[in-house]
Amino acid sequence: MDKETLKEIVTGLITYGWMIALAMLGGLVAFIRRLNQSKEPKPLKEIFMRLFGELIVSAFAGIITVLLCIYWDMPLVLIGVLAGMAGHLGGKAIDTFVLIWKAVISGGKLP
Repeated sequence: MDKETLKEIVTGLITYGWMIALAMLGGLVAFIRRLNQSKEPKPLKEIFMRLFGELIVSAFAGIITVLLCIYWDMPLVLIGVLAGMAGHLGGKAIDTFVLIWKAVISGGKLP
């Protein structure tokens, strides 16, 4: 493997890493906001398990967003913004992607 190929691989990994980190940060913000709005205290173990789940869903939503944005040839800064927003939305972003996909495969007809 030559140096140029290795450089491209490392640059890609760093870029994707930052995008996933932005999505997870968006998920963390959403989690903290919901935790602050909570009226009843929860056990610490339950809080950390929910946080872990939130971060996984946020990372997945961010990855899907980044891949779609790259496919649509969007600028890198906009991709970062949308990845963070998708991470903040979490499962709602995934539901939106499913809705878009259903519209695409049905010829533009929304259910």
